[in-house]
Amino acid sequence: MENFIKNRNSDLADGRQIDISEYGQQSGMPLPLYTTSGVWETHIVPDQEAVKKGETDIKRLGKIINQLIYLIRVYRQDNRSNVFGFEVDLTYKGVSQSIKLISYLGRKSDEDGNPSITILLPDELESVSNNEQAQQ
Repeated sequence: MENFIKNRNSDLADGRQIDISEYGQQSGMPLPLYTTSGVWETHIVPDQEAVKKGETDIKRLGKIINQLIYLIRVYRQDNRSNVFGFEVDLTYKGVSQSIKLISYLGRKSDEDGNPSITILLPDELESVSNNEQAQQ
């Protein structure tokens, strides 16, 4: 999972990760917050039917961040894992669907040991874990 941290700067420059810290701060998230381009393209950018229902990328991002903050407050009291899944209801093709995301708490980067959170797709977590195991 540390690949998200090792490659943070190059991933940001290449568009594979997106810094959403500003939106997180507006919602009360004190830590730097990032998401993968997979999450952004698949779940934050609304389809045409969602746009017709008034959804925007900022509204969808806010729903994801607010759900994450709520679950951190509830979940972290009982469990100290740095990785946990959460679900958010978003509109796809005019229908509300529950989508699964992963939150990963780790260092901001190799150079910056301060904490940050990365939001990613479940299959992105699996592919990172598999790559790390193959390199060992």
